[in-house]
Amino acid sequence: MSGNSRSHTFLKWILPLILTIILIAIVKPFGGWAINFVFAAMIIYYEVIIIKRRFAAPAILLFFLAPVFGELISSSSPPLEFFSIFGVIIQPLLYGLGAIIVRELTFRWNKGWPTILLLGAAYGIVEEGLACKSFFNANWGDVGNLGVYGRTLGVNWVWSTQLTIYHMLFSIFMPILLTYLIFPAQKSVQWIPSRAFKWVCGVFAANVILMFCIMMPPHIYYPPIPHIIITLIVVFLFGLLARRIPAPKPASSDDRLKVRGPLSFCLIGAGATLSYALSSFIVPEIGLPPILAILILTTWAYAACLLIVRMSAQGRWTDKHKFSLAAGVLLVFVFIDLVREFKPGQADNPSGMAVVGIAILVFLYIIRNQIIAKNISNLHTEDTIIMPHEG
Repeated sequence: MSGNSRSHTFLKWILPLILTIILIAIVKPFGGWAINFVFAAMIIYYEVIIIKRRFAAPAILLFFLAPVFGELISSSSPPLEFFSIFGVIIQPLLYGLGAIIVRELTFRWNKGWPTILLLGAAYGIVEEGLACKSFFNANWGDVGNLGVYGRTLGVNWVWSTQLTIYHMLFSIFMPILLTYLIFPAQKSVQWIPSRAFKWVCGVFAANVILMFCIMMPPHIYYPPIPHIIITLIVVFLFGLLARRIPAPKPASSDDRLKVRGPLSFCLIGAGATLSYALSSFIVPEIGLPPILAILILTTWAYAACLLIVRMSAQGRWTDKHKFSLAAGVLLVFVFIDLVREFKPGQADNPSGMAVVGIAILVFLYIIRNQIIAKNISNLHTEDTIIMPHEG
């Protein structure tokens, strides 16, 4: 082994391991949370090392942003749960690879946001129907009274609707949207080589199978075989529809079409997110027939997507409008995280959710400044091009 090769191996593998052991020794007196955090940092480092050799930078970001959105920001997994061995291995391999697959298929098929949404719904069905099996398990820890309300033929129908919409919009659509805002120049390029993409799909499938086998609290549970078969068929149909939906048309050049202001997008993002959260908790509690609750949720999702399309004036919206939409969504999560931090009598430990909320605000501030800097740069470029012709 050459000197350069030995040095590369030391810096890449041995040194991080040594530093991790030292850090564990330092933080051990402070308790299990700190130890889990250090282990999480080590594993994240190795995940980055493994994937960055074949993944473009946006794919690396999306790999980690999707589970952060799906579990941490939403407070489904507070920091004490999220920064654990399970949280930083299984969840990125589920959420992260799922979001990457959705984005790459959309790019390879030359499709747009409708395809991302449909594939996002398919992802939600895979995660909750097959990996976690919460669609069918009435005793799944988070289901609560939705294991009774709206349950028939062995399926938690209201819960299934809620979670499919949630993963479609918040676990897949939002992380991809934010990744595009952070890497605007790489929206129209392939992120992963074809051979590596096959490995991504294989690892994702293996992880789903593994979770199907081990995710069974509070008691051992496996859905009936017909339920599994029907779930696979539904996922296939969503994928087929996503593949066959028409490709997006170029942004309209009709100046008569006016895009709503950024504030309007922020308000619709916040309003849609807040109304989803409220309807998910309130509708099952007021005694409506379950079929009506399902219709309300699905109509809400369709109406929200349709309203955003119309506000964008056939694709004329800019990164500023997209950022405003994302900001509206995230500001609601900031509020939820702060409430979770200080609300008494919760089943899990919400410590650290306030820090998550503050981190969201910092994240938004960074993206906002990046978009402003990009707009200023574009203006300077246009001035440089136009000025010689003005003289």
